[in-house]
Amino acid sequence: MKNTGIKKLLSTSLFIFCIAKGYAQDNSGCLLKHQLIKMQSSSLDDIRMFLNNEGWSFDGAKSNQSYNYFDYPINYNIVLWEKSSYYNGGNIFLYTSAGKPNIVIYQSNSSCFNSLLQSFNANKAKTNIDNDKLVTTFKESNITIEFREYKNDYSSKQFSILVYNSTALYQEIQILKEQAEVLKKAEVEQKKKYDNAISEGDVLFSSSKFEDAKLKYLSALEIENNVLVQSKIELCDKAICEKLISKGDSLHNANQYEKALSVFTEAKGCSKSLLSLQERIKITERKILDGKINTIQSKADLYFNDKKYDLALNNYNSILLLDKSNVYASERIKITERRILDGKINTIQSKADLYFNDKKYDLALENYNSILLLDKSNVYASERIKQILEIKNILAKRSTTVFSYKITNKNDLIQFQNLLLDDMKLQINKNKEGFINLNYLISFDTLGNNFSAVKNISTSLTGYSTYLSNISQNGILKPASDGGYFLASKENLTLDIKWSTDKAAYKSKSKGIFQSEYTSQNQSTIESFINRQSFKYGKYIFEIKDKEFNGKHSSDINLVKYKTVGPKAVLFSMIMPGMGTLKVTYGKKGWSRFTCFLLSSGLAIGSKLYSNAQYKSYLSATSQADIDKYYNNANMSHKIALVSGGISASIYLYDIIWVISKGAKNLKSSKPLRKQLQQGPVQIQNQPITLQ
Repeated sequence: MKNTGIKKLLSTSLFIFCIAKGYAQDNSGCLLKHQLIKMQSSSLDDIRMFLNNEGWSFDGAKSNQSYNYFDYPINYNIVLWEKSSYYNGGNIFLYTSAGKPNIVIYQSNSSCFNSLLQSFNANKAKTNIDNDKLVTTFKESNITIEFREYKNDYSSKQFSILVYNSTALYQEIQILKEQAEVLKKAEVEQKKKYDNAISEGDVLFSSSKFEDAKLKYLSALEIENNVLVQSKIELCDKAICEKLISKGDSLHNANQYEKALSVFTEAKGCSKSLLSLQERIKITERKILDGKINTIQSKADLYFNDKKYDLALNNYNSILLLDKSNVYASERIKITERRILDGKINTIQSKADLYFNDKKYDLALENYNSILLLDKSNVYASERIKQILEIKNILAKRSTTVFSYKITNKNDLIQFQNLLLDDMKLQINKNKEGFINLNYLISFDTLGNNFSAVKNISTSLTGYSTYLSNISQNGILKPASDGGYFLASKENLTLDIKWSTDKAAYKSKSKGIFQSEYTSQNQSTIESFINRQSFKYGKYIFEIKDKEFNGKHSSDINLVKYKTVGPKAVLFSMIMPGMGTLKVTYGKKGWSRFTCFLLSSGLAIGSKLYSNAQYKSYLSATSQADIDKYYNNANMSHKIALVSGGISASIYLYDIIWVISKGAKNLKSSKPLRKQLQQGPVQIQNQPITLQ
């Protein structure tokens, strides 16, 4: 079967060859046999010059490329030319490499292909066929020329002519194959060593010989550095560390902290994750340190409990030398030092207090100052020194100075003033108007006698002088004293107050808020209150109490009455439509309705009167033209009167209904404020009298 196919291909090839002999087309642009063979051995520059002269265009270059013409990856630099002529175009691939013969591949059209094939001796041809191509090969010396015709391939390589040094090419391919074989054997040998190292390491690891297993894995790592080997080495490191840590834990649990620390330190060198190990080392070191500290601490506590504070202090300081952050030792040092200091201070303080109680102030002052030399923050000694200095100062001034009661008895004075103010507020609330003007003198002597009294008073209130005299002796005012000594003190109180009450009426309409009957400086406050209401229209009556106390003005404002327009405004609409609307909308609406009603009703009345007059003229007319004229005028005017009357009646009824509805809405919207007023006056502003 195979020989039959070859014979068929040979006959086909010879047939093409014979046709090519008789081919009449001009093939003068095709490359010739000797040109291709010469290009196989020429330099790149000569080939480039030749092809440029022949009209070939440079088409780029590729470095270190392998191509599929020789069924083996050979590395050459490829330089490309092309020619686009219809009859003799094609591509040239020149394979070049330093020290090697060129390989020329000429991709031509069928005409050039057959012309070149004709130039060779057909008897010397060797033809074979593959699945995809027909190959006709000629050999001249060591040069091989292949004519390849690719089956069912209409690309540029369908007709390809290859020219190459077969000896050099096959030698290179053989060398490449031998090199590949050597590399393959080396790879197999390395793979074997790698697999053996991994296998032996796994056996050692499973036998818990982690150090030996790690050495095997390291030898495998030298052959191939991959994630698997690295992970096995990490497992060994982890297992070695875990083994050491386990041993250290056993020693630690047996309270052999020194040996445990040695093992943990050894494990520290083999572990990549040191967090838990460092914590173990830290805990072990802490245990060793705590053992030393506990011994010293027990000794120090015994000295402390026996009140041998100096010896206790020495031992607590020794603890801090071992552990600077020891909170217990630090706190005990503070307490111990405080105990030592307190012992010294208490001795001096007892002596100083005896001098103070005996009123030997100079000796007491000397000892209290000694305490401050030991303890600058001693509050007791500081207060005693301050007290002694004040007593000495008071004793010096007492005989000649009258002190301010406001300074010596501030709280008593404030309580007395508040009592007076509370009563005055009560009087202001009870009386619509009135006044009080008084001068009150608070006075005490060095024996503590109270000489306080009202010096002068003018008031509209009956019996107020008696009230003031009584409260001055009720014990609120106490004598001034310091250090057990009464002081002469005085204070003069001047109170001047007057008040009056008036009412102010305000109307809130669509065009603004209007005041009547009263002019007040509180107008902005009142208008602000009105504007805050959810429904602000209506009439407001405010009670304003103006007060003047020691020249300072204040006011209390209360809403006492409020009224808004309700459905009763319909009475105005019954008299004249639009008037009721003006009432319930407070002037915002109504004028247009009022005007429309007047215009429609006036038009209705006027049209009716005109219709009657025309009808009378119609009855008395004698000519047919006049009869028609007056009749039409009377009829048209009558219709206008009916329509206008209907409009005015509609406006009348609509206005009545609308005013009733709007008035009801006004009452509903203002209900919260009216309900609040039912419970008493609504406070708008309260400015109580106060002493500055």
